[in-house]
Amino acid sequence: MIKGKAIAIGLAVFVVVWLLSSLSIASSATKVFAMKDPLGDDYGNGEYVYPLNNSYVKGCLDLTGFKVLVSSDEVIFKVNLSVLGGNPLNLSNGFSLQEIQIYVHTGNSYVGRTDTLGLNVWIRNIDAWQFMILVNGLKPSKPKFLLGTPTSILMYYNGSLRDSFNVNVKNNSIIISVPKAMIPSQWLNNINKWRYVVAVTPFDIEKPYGVMTYSVKATNESVGGATEDAVKAKVQPKLMDLLAPNTSAQYLMLSSYNSTTGRLAVIAAVPYLGGYGIPKPPKTVTTTLTTTKTVHETVTKYVYGTETVTKAIIKEYYGVTTWWLIGLSMILLILLAALMEKERKKK
Repeated sequence: MIKGKAIAIGLAVFVVVWLLSSLSIASSATKVFAMKDPLGDDYGNGEYVYPLNNSYVKGCLDLTGFKVLVSSDEVIFKVNLSVLGGNPLNLSNGFSLQEIQIYVHTGNSYVGRTDTLGLNVWIRNIDAWQFMILVNGLKPSKPKFLLGTPTSILMYYNGSLRDSFNVNVKNNSIIISVPKAMIPSQWLNNINKWRYVVAVTPFDIEKPYGVMTYSVKATNESVGGATEDAVKAKVQPKLMDLLAPNTSAQYLMLSSYNSTTGRLAVIAAVPYLGGYGIPKPPKTVTTTLTTTKTVHETVTKYVYGTETVTKAIIKEYYGVTTWWLIGLSMILLILLAALMEKERKKK
């Protein structure tokens, strides 16, 4: 009797400790930004079509949401897709069809860049990025990236690289965990004002930065739907989905290139800067290129779409579901009480 009672008490204590530990871990991740992306808008500027390779199942390039969370020692970027599509190439990060590029404007406008890595678009000056994260199925590796292999990498605006972060998949989400030590404190302290450009493109390990070719006609190795003049002028945007409040905003931004002048499309970070809308098409946005290839733009104040700002008060839970643990704990405690009552009656 004593042995059975001791086992029951031990199990109950174990569950309670496990529960408290899980609650501690769960509450340590605080959501600072969240935004949904329209479902089924994985057509780039509205005209693109998937590669013909059967591995590219419908929805695997469809961004459906993006979250940023902060724990005690990490900043976590969570990219949600309609379908992950498995890992046909058996790459080390657990997926192989997508490449995700995240550009972060930290609110510090005194420095930054407006170019992108292989996406063939510019980012507005007011959204210039201080650091960016490129993630595909290959583990982060600074040496390999420097040798030309398009591995996952974190890059600062000055070109320096970091590879000490983790990439995991869960269901249809790609989760990027960056140590806080990799982010300068003046940026991290401003995290509630960060703005983001998040792009999805099919991954090709043979191409610069891992960005697949975009052509007039789709093939097994290229996206289709680009116009002949855009391909000839090398101004076609190379992304299938862009974080935006609505489909019209994405299509308009990715159609803002000019094949005649060679001007690339210009895109905006979200949430849109207060009072400013998305970039207008070429005829209504004035841009020039200096000798340093910096884009200068005239932006007209107007409202387009909606702004999304989420304060850091919502908790994100990871691991075993907390309510499941609570339920299990209660069941074990009830069983323990019943056992003890049974033993008392025997006496």
